Amino acid sequence: MVLREFQEKKIARRLIFSAPVLVVVLALSFWMIYGVVSAFVTLRELSGKNQKLSQDLEEIKKSRKVVEEKVNIMDTEYDIDFEARKNFNLKKPGEEVILFVEE
Repeated sequence: MVLREFQEKKIARRLIFSAPVLVVVLALSFWMIYGVVSAFVTLRELSGKNQKLSQDLEEIKKSRKVVEEKVNIMDTEYDIDFEARKNFNLKKPGEEVILFVEE
């Protein structure tokens, strides 16, 4: 009985440590390592992109705040009219636009 158990364990060991099983185990190990490494690389890339987008968002928030302050300053129709004429060369009927070119 003891000899039979010993022989069964020996057969099981021989099967577990056989070349095809070890090749399959090694292949699965390398495949899992490749998956972990590629996930880590993707994580680093996304982290960099996330940081860049966060910086862009902060810049956009700052520029939006500046624009909102300018809009709040232009409360009257005269201020809006003045800014439109200055920035977009708009004119009222009967007026002419004169552009000064610096040399």
